[in-house]
Amino acid sequence: MSDKEVLLGQSVGLTGPLVELAPDIINAAKTYFDQVNEKGGVHGREIRTVVLDDGYQAVNTQKTVR
Repeated sequence: MSDKEVLLGQSVGLTGPLVELAPDIINAAKTYFDQVNEKGGVHGREIRTVVLDDGYQAVNTQKTVR
């Protein structure tokens, strides 16, 4: 977090057995955070997300969220 933004990581299976769900998951979060940002963000800070591929594997999710 900085004075201007809140950075959030999103761990998603961009590869792996449920890859077809990834676009909907990413777009749902983006839509929500865009709405929050349009209303002024969080205490004036814009939300920005970074999407990381976990391959739909728990061990990878643990790595991407650190």
